[in-house]
Amino acid sequence: MARGRKAGGQGGKIGPQNQTVPGRRRGAYGLLAAWMLLLAVVGIAVVYVYWPAIERQILGPATEQNDEARMGVDVGPAQPVPSLPAGAQDEAAPTAVEQTPQLDLSGPQSAPLPDIALEAERADRVRSTDEAVAEPDRIQQGTPQETSGEADPGVPPQDTQAAAAVSSPSPSDTQTAAVPRAPEAMPEAPVPPAMPAWQRFARPFTSPADRPLIAIVITGLGLNGPRTLQAIEQLPPEISLSFSPYAKQTEEFMRTARAFGHEVLVDLPMEPATRDDPGTMALLTGLAPDANLDRLGLVLGRGRNYVGVVGSLGSRFVGDPSALEPVLQELGRRGLLYVDNRPVDRPHAALKAVTLGLPVAINDRSLDARMAATPAVDASLAQVERIARERGTAVALGQPNPTTLAFLAEWVKTLPGKGLALAPVTAVANTQPVR
Repeated sequence: MARGRKAGGQGGKIGPQNQTVPGRRRGAYGLLAAWMLLLAVVGIAVVYVYWPAIERQILGPATEQNDEARMGVDVGPAQPVPSLPAGAQDEAAPTAVEQTPQLDLSGPQSAPLPDIALEAERADRVRSTDEAVAEPDRIQQGTPQETSGEADPGVPPQDTQAAAAVSSPSPSDTQTAAVPRAPEAMPEAPVPPAMPAWQRFARPFTSPADRPLIAIVITGLGLNGPRTLQAIEQLPPEISLSFSPYAKQTEEFMRTARAFGHEVLVDLPMEPATRDDPGTMALLTGLAPDANLDRLGLVLGRGRNYVGVVGSLGSRFVGDPSALEPVLQELGRRGLLYVDNRPVDRPHAALKAVTLGLPVAINDRSLDARMAATPAVDASLAQVERIARERGTAVALGQPNPTTLAFLAEWVKTLPGKGLALAPVTAVANTQPVR
């Protein structure tokens, strides 16, 4: 039994060793089969993905035509290109567009016209138009070929009759019709220079013949609302209105005054020789020119569409040429009128403004500077009338006092009977003697 177990043990030990080689071979064969299957699957996938490109590379344009046929597109046979005569080939050689073959679009299923063919058609129309304009005599009188009825060598045989019908006009047409030439370019109109503000925003006025002119300017408006509205609404539009830069509603009052037909101006406060307070925007001799120009900008920024400025106080400032000249230059650059209130007997500001080329009006009388009473206003206006008759024009300044406004509204009604005319201040600019 021991030998049997030993033999059996040996037999059990030897049996597995004899079976190991065939089992390993079967495993290797299975692994190789799996790899081959995987490679086949990958190859099929690659061919499926890239087959259109491979097909075009192998089969070429024939594949594209087959694709179009499968999609239902009627390609049809290629149309023959008509041959050109030798002379026409030489003319058509310079440009590539003219060498493009013309497609036959007569069939109902013709392919769309390419862009390059459209360009060729446009070029042909432009060339034919240019030739018709450049050779009117040939079209009117006719060439030997056209009059004799011979065919044009540059036209294909199938189009000979049509070309003859186009290029051979009848005798009546050649005698009466004329090919219109291209219109000549019109010369550009000269650009007019920009109109200065004192003319652009001036009230339209026609000076009556043989009548002296009187211009009245009411200053200091805007500080008292009811009086300002009284001046705007009750005074005739020929009376010019000047507004204070210290008013709260300067621009609104200016807009209303212009709506009533008045010319509008801005008061320009300047340093006086007296103790009168000119305000925080006043031009001062103790300031640098740049500082005075900044203040001038503040004053001018209080409104819009005005024709100029009216001097306010300023008996000391106008006597300093170094302080006055930069201000007048800036007013001239802006195209504004300067109304000299004449704070001193000699009009220093007006004299300087004239030398700088500014439009100027000079105050001849102040209606209510000393007393706002009817007798004083009446006397001042009488002097203004006398100056107007002597010099042809006169300017007077007034304030929005109730007495002055009421008297002026009645006084202007008497001017036609006196042979005088009321005018806006811009109408008398540069008409007064400056001395």
